[in-house]
Amino acid sequence: MFSRAAAVVSLLCLFANPQAQTSESPVSSQNLSFTKSSQLFEPAFTRRIFLRDFDGDGDLDAVFANCTLFDTRIWLNDGRGTFTATEQLLSKQAHGIDVGDLDGDGDLDIFITCHFYKKDTVSYNLSSKVYLNDGNAVFSDHPQAFGDSLLSGNEVTLFNIDGDRDLDALVRYYNEPDRIYLNDGKAHFSASNLVCPEAPAFGDLNGDGHLDAIVDVAGWGYEVWLGDEHGKFARSWQLADTTVAFTPVYPADLDGDGDLDAVVVNFGMRDCYPTRMWFNDGTGRFAVSSTELPGLFRGYVTFGDVNNDGFVDAVATGHDNQVFVWTNDGTGTLVDSGIRLGSKSDKNESAALGDIDNDGDLDIFVAEGRGGRNTIWFSELIRK
Repeated sequence: MFSRAAAVVSLLCLFANPQAQTSESPVSSQNLSFTKSSQLFEPAFTRRIFLRDFDGDGDLDAVFANCTLFDTRIWLNDGRGTFTATEQLLSKQAHGIDVGDLDGDGDLDIFITCHFYKKDTVSYNLSSKVYLNDGNAVFSDHPQAFGDSLLSGNEVTLFNIDGDRDLDALVRYYNEPDRIYLNDGKAHFSASNLVCPEAPAFGDLNGDGHLDAIVDVAGWGYEVWLGDEHGKFARSWQLADTTVAFTPVYPADLDGDGDLDAVVVNFGMRDCYPTRMWFNDGTGRFAVSSTELPGLFRGYVTFGDVNNDGFVDAVATGHDNQVFVWTNDGTGTLVDSGIRLGSKSDKNESAALGDIDNDGDLDIFVAEGRGGRNTIWFSELIRK
């Protein structure tokens, strides 16, 4: 549904980034330097990469959430940033994935949502899946009936919505209402009657310890919904913006004042708008910064202190764009560092940040969609 429009939007996004260029050799700016790993991963369609210590050996392993008919894979780290795939083949069609301790045994499990996929005249429909970790990165299928095999699961977010200390799941479906599944503490999930705003970005926005949500309403603007201890949401703050189309919102404490601010990406079928920053007053009401960052088509933003200065920075990806590194100026404002990783032809789905090689700084693991190869960019801080 995006094919022709995607080309138009991608060109607009590229024109907003005139300094972009292909980069295979080390890329440096300010005190940051990134070098591409020589490891070649198998071609796949990876939407998300989670970096977690799945086997308990103290380094960051990876799970590739692979879409279409590619199997989701677990990759174990040797501690120096070289990964080896395990023999386990988790669910195909992984459009959404999240990681957390679902059964309360202290290790990290996996929840996968599967999208509808059609190839030629054959349709593929899979239900959401839960995989439990034995503590050594050996995962077992935890079968249960989610009843969503005929739906197309886009995303899943794990969080404790009902206050019972275990992780529940919000699953977003394409052209269907979202569903909240409640966990019994042992990774058995049941559909609830709880109603959540559609397509939310979650976080505690007012500091009361309960989960809140930022939602976008296409053609109208944005809304903040505040949650209570029972998992119920009520509309609070609103911001009118008629340009809103597809608008991922990524919460993070940009200015270090203890509440969640946000980076807002906005793209439509024909337009790609600048990326903006919102600053929270601590109650879930936001001031929109006048500072603009490059637009991102199908953009994804992740956060971490990439230059070790104590402030939250951001790494941003988008289709038909390179990977951007945006550094924090110390006041909460993100500034384009000028670093561009990869090629303009990449179909970057997302990126994950973590100290992959255990040298004390954050590296970047890029999920490359459309049958490309995922890539690692190792960071080496330049000491002045």
